[in-house]
Amino acid sequence: MTGYLRFFDYDKALNYYCELIAKMNQCTNRNNHERIIAKTILVLTIIKLIEDGKKINQFTYEEIEPIYKGLFGEYFIKAHQLNLTCLQYPYYFLKSDNFWHLAWTDSELKTESPNRAWLERNTQYAFIDQELWILLSHPFYRKKLKEYIINEKILKVYNDEKNKGILKSLLQFNGYIKLMNSRKKHLVAILRSFP
Repeated sequence: MTGYLRFFDYDKALNYYCELIAKMNQCTNRNNHERIIAKTILVLTIIKLIEDGKKINQFTYEEIEPIYKGLFGEYFIKAHQLNLTCLQYPYYFLKSDNFWHLAWTDSELKTESPNRAWLERNTQYAFIDQELWILLSHPFYRKKLKEYIINEKILKVYNDEKNKGILKSLLQFNGYIKLMNSRKKHLVAILRSFP
């Protein structure tokens, strides 16, 4: 028996999840305004666990954390991150992107600042959509989604942000030149008024 379904439309599923990931809400760093890659690293962590033989669509904080830290470290410089984002943030906030879910101990709770103890007390585990689980169970499509995330959500986002920064610097410099030219004209007018 294969680990994937014969009559599942993998191409449509791949497109659907690529679109969801493309629209994934990523915060920016306050200092350098770069996109924080924590959520994408969490998705790569899930992919890594499945690659390594994970058989059940249940992910605990404890099993995710060491892989998450390793992957974040791997892409830290490439994505121009300033800090390692603690797992508690993407683990909790990825649920807003509609494919990551938390199995609550009792009923769903909300918080603006989750911490590990709060998550361990209030959640049993996390899980992904069944369709995403099926997609990631197929090695070819798992690789495709992984490549998409790395190229479009980590490396491309960094390059886009870097290009925006260069453009912003050029615009600021251009504005500075215009300001200096106007001051120069004003200064020349003042100097000409003296005998």
